[in-house]
Amino acid sequence: MKREIEESIEITHPSLYKIKDFFNSDNFRPQNINDGEKNIVYNYCIFKKNDLNRYKNENYCDLAKTVIANHLTNEIINEIYNFVNYLKSIYDLDIIWLMLYEPKSHLDFHIDAQNNRHIISALDDDRFFNYECSNPSTEDMSLYSEKLKLLSNDIDMFNDYFIKQNTKYNKIKILKSNKVYTFNQSIHNFYNDSKKIRVNFVFEINEG
Repeated sequence: MKREIEESIEITHPSLYKIKDFFNSDNFRPQNINDGEKNIVYNYCIFKKNDLNRYKNENYCDLAKTVIANHLTNEIINEIYNFVNYLKSIYDLDIIWLMLYEPKSHLDFHIDAQNNRHIISALDDDRFFNYECSNPSTEDMSLYSEKLKLLSNDIDMFNDYFIKQNTKYNKIKILKSNKVYTFNQSIHNFYNDSKKIRVNFVFEINEG
């Protein structure tokens, strides 16, 4: 069983570049998305096969009716769905999520339930950190998640801690935009230490 995040193809579809330009522009300010709670990860299911039993409780989300819709144009919402349609034309997709990471936001460390989960990032930044432990255990997941919460305001200290915990299996990667990556069965997590929003499309492919 593969344990490491792997890079595969490059996507050069025009809609992806328009999405990149929109979220990179000065007109989009991630700190204004939600006037209340900060450091949020927004997770929207923007396509799902009707007969997908393993995600029967995952509801399709109309982006035009979400909190973030107030900060998007109708044009960019259309481009997001155009990009989804393109991905559907090159992959037999089961499900796809649009994930938006506000500055200083992160998940807990986890292993994906499915073996065929992929990611493509719309933006680049040297402070988009991707953590990977290719020798996974549930103890490590809990330990790293708690340590990240404690050091979330000093992410460089956490990065140093994470690498020193296991120099052989622990890695911090910067995923390139427009590239498709496969997660495989590693413990992984993401942290946005930039001043802009991080935009990811996460999807699963029907492998029969």
